[in-house]
Amino acid sequence: MNEVDKNVNFDEPIIQDKMPKFLRVLGILTLVNTGLAILGGIFSIAAGKPSEKEILASKVEIAKSIVEMKKANLEYFVDLLQKIEGISDAMYANFLMFNVLAVVIAGIGVTSAVMMFKRMKLGFHCYIIYSFLSILSVYAFVAPSNVPTILIVANTILSGLFVFMYSRNLKWLTK
Repeated sequence: MNEVDKNVNFDEPIIQDKMPKFLRVLGILTLVNTGLAILGGIFSIAAGKPSEKEILASKVEIAKSIVEMKKANLEYFVDLLQKIEGISDAMYANFLMFNVLAVVIAGIGVTSAVMMFKRMKLGFHCYIIYSFLSILSVYAFVAPSNVPTILIVANTILSGLFVFMYSRNLKWLTK
């Protein structure tokens, strides 16, 4: 072996200096999603709670949809719409806190993505926390029996998929 080969330790992992493209794409998707959630929450807070007239109009539209679903014997969708109406009622009743919580949770998501861009493994763990909070936040205002199972299942699958995809890049995160 020559002098250069003696100084190379093949047991140490090779760490890329350049961010993997897949991690960059995931980070950008996270930043877009969480950024829009933050903007939506801020604009909702700034616009204020909908008026009683707007809330009533929304309830009338949901009631019409429920009647149509009942006529078509689509009981699953009737139940789903009734639960969505319950979530809407809880959101209107706790309008400010609902939106503040959404902004805070989205802020955790932004922070986690930025930390991962800075090669911090803690960002991955923060992303897991963000994922759990985004799934479970609805329970802060709505009884579990009034939350559609499909909503929780879909959010859990999507969040789990993103956590899995981020986990494929843990080798690049060093700090």
